[in-house]
Amino acid sequence: MPATRRFTVDERRARLAGRHGLATTHRAADVVEAARRMVCLHGTDPATIFLSAQARVTRMTVGDLECALYRDRSLVKHLAMRRTLFVFPRERLATRSLAPACSATVRAGWRRYPARSSWRCRMAAR
Repeated sequence: MPATRRFTVDERRARLAGRHGLATTHRAADVVEAARRMVCLHGTDPATIFLSAQARVTRMTVGDLECALYRDRSLVKHLAMRRTLFVFPRERLATRSLAPACSATVRAGWRRYPARSSWRCRMAAR
């Protein structure tokens, strides 16, 4: 039976940096490719998506990501549980693994939000 290969910490970090597109030799050509390589980009704050993409794409600008999201619509934003924002390639929109049940829960909470805010404002005004 062959011996199990052991990786050093430096080897493991180098492999992860390459796989995640963080190593300079493994950068993505554009934001869509970066999202595709990672399955999706995610963060708890909208700015995190821009930082994540910029770390993986050579010479990326804010306009590149905005163009992919809003003009070309090649990337899709998805707000899920605990207000985590996911940005994934459009072709993955039909994938069932994007947890539609989590989205339904978030959507229901956001529908009630304006009514709660309105009620709190009226109570505070009394």
